[in-house]
Amino acid sequence: MRLTRRTVLGTVVAVAAAAGAFAVGAAGSSAAVTARTVLPVAETQVFPSGSGDIADDSAIWVDPSDPASSVVLADNKAGSGGVATYDLAGRLLQYLPVGQVGNIDVRDGVPLGGGSVALVGANNRTTNTIMFWTLDRVTRALTPVSARAITTLTPNYGFCLYRSPVSGTPYAFVTQSGGGLLEQYELFETAGAVDARLVRSLNVGSQSEGCVADDERGLLYVGEEDVAVWRYGAEPDAGTARVAVDTVGAGRLVADVEGLTLTDGPGGAGHLLVSSQGDSTIAVYSRGGDNAYVRSITVGASGTVDKVSSTDGVAAVAADLGGPFAGGLLVVHDASNSGGTMSNLKYVPLDAVTAADPPPPPPGTSVTVTLPVVADTYLDSSTHGGSTTLRVSATTLTTLLRFDATSVPATATVTSAVLEPYSPSAKTCRYEVHGAGNTWVEKTVKASTAPAVDAAVLGTSATLGAKVRVPVALPVAAVQKGSAFTLAVKGAPGCSLGYLSSRETANGARLVVTYTTG
Repeated sequence: MRLTRRTVLGTVVAVAAAAGAFAVGAAGSSAAVTARTVLPVAETQVFPSGSGDIADDSAIWVDPSDPASSVVLADNKAGSGGVATYDLAGRLLQYLPVGQVGNIDVRDGVPLGGGSVALVGANNRTTNTIMFWTLDRVTRALTPVSARAITTLTPNYGFCLYRSPVSGTPYAFVTQSGGGLLEQYELFETAGAVDARLVRSLNVGSQSEGCVADDERGLLYVGEEDVAVWRYGAEPDAGTARVAVDTVGAGRLVADVEGLTLTDGPGGAGHLLVSSQGDSTIAVYSRGGDNAYVRSITVGASGTVDKVSSTDGVAAVAADLGGPFAGGLLVVHDASNSGGTMSNLKYVPLDAVTAADPPPPPPGTSVTVTLPVVADTYLDSSTHGGSTTLRVSATTLTTLLRFDATSVPATATVTSAVLEPYSPSAKTCRYEVHGAGNTWVEKTVKASTAPAVDAAVLGTSATLGAKVRVPVALPVAAVQKGSAFTLAVKGAPGCSLGYLSSRETANGARLVVTYTTG
């Protein structure tokens, strides 16, 4: 990538998106899908200060001489936030408190100041600017390299970098908070530092944050949070034409559409990965052609690393980074890091995401699947969608557990169903399981808005022990094959208070289903 030297700003090219007109790509329509569960092998240390969901976006710099020394870049979107660097074990290397940083990106091989640098860029929401650093390939330290305070649209929100395959010129894209504007800036060198000029403006439609550019194909992908993932031309003269790669509500994306990332391979191979925050999944599409849908994944719990919830930023590389990441690395934001006071990032082997699905078993085969809970809460006058411990009683407290049984074929014959909640503490109490309506939202449901719970008892557990799973055998008809459904857990008569661990921990409830293929 070559930084173009300029001494004066050129003419601004301004365009507006055509209202109401767009094309829909091949991946544009879908029924509900089954998410493959992949497991993390590491997670990042939290930021030096702050609390709550303050982690967000990430980017990965691949060390060309020692891939195992590659660096994960991350942002802190708190008002007093900044940028951080991590190694592949999740250890914090450096933290720069520069303000509320929205998104972050990196490109290597940028000529600057007579040499070639790894260039890191980000948008600063505190100052409504874009900022740049060089990443030292030996020390892995970040050094500021912005020529000035480069102001952008107001208020800025998201950010990504692009290198033109036509001219080699680098660009930055910036999105707007609360609005639909998107700006493209050409980057150039001034006295050994990075400067920028506005070359393109367009209107996506409504608030967008996540974006990623395909430097080989000359394409820009933008996530309009409540609407769609859009594909634009990334060159400054590409105009307003766009294609909807996929839409919110078509079965693969649940608002908000958040982070986007690309992996590349030979001959245009690779994948586009999109964060679907509303159901804590990552939708995977082909990088080439019309971005055909491949699968969705969810990041489960593994050992001391908890599962991912409310996914936001994502980053991935297909390079061999050694060890568990010999097949590449996926970095995923987790809003509710278990055991901590703030969010963090999980590291997942990329080949677990991209590996082909196994062939279906032949008819008459007995198959056992373990279905993790995909949403859970307990009901009282407040909301408890992010709680790590759920509560039950015989009279006032009910826990809702949603399971996704789309992996159980509609033609299968279910032969066994066992619910396995995890009891964190011993109680003179037993779980009592009922059917319930499935029209509820984890983050907002409470007793006054909850669906009806069936009066019939499907199964009752033994007395609750400490730190054990307490199985409840259920009738096979309780499994709603090929769909998502809800089970309600109450306390059996005489139970004043019992607990079960939520999906925000490594011990969320699970449903073990055995079926015979049709």
